[in-house]
Amino acid sequence: MKKILVAGVGNILRADEGVGVYLCREIKRKNILPVQSEEIGTESWRLFSLVKDFPIVVLLDAVEMSDVAGKVEIWRDCEICPPWPWSLHETNFPGEVALARKLYGRPREFYLFGVQPADTGFGLALSDVIQRKFSEITGKLEQFLHILTTEERSLCFW
Repeated sequence: MKKILVAGVGNILRADEGVGVYLCREIKRKNILPVQSEEIGTESWRLFSLVKDFPIVVLLDAVEMSDVAGKVEIWRDCEICPPWPWSLHETNFPGEVALARKLYGRPREFYLFGVQPADTGFGLALSDVIQRKFSEITGKLEQFLHILTTEERSLCFW
């Protein structure tokens, strides 16, 4: 069984709002073990049925932080409290995770890997800014997943 669920959320019809889905696809393509990648898109209800099977869940999403495009920030459980003010869509992913925890006792750990978007207007591709930074962003995600899979939590990446 896979140890970590990486869930890519967002709307790929709105440029950088889909960065979580694109990151998820990249992780799936690289076949990083013991990680299972799932594209959630904008269907938050799918997350509820998946998280109960994993001790660790990492949600990948565009997050409005009023910062430089491409900036990565990682939040852990207690830092993600409803209402979720940074979401660029109106779903309640932390609520889905909280409900799964109450019913199933999982996931034990929940992280939000957020990327500051440059453009969330209509568009079928990531903005030029995020495309240029995509491999750097992916590298940070891979480093974070490595820390989670090797129990090197003392590195305090986030």
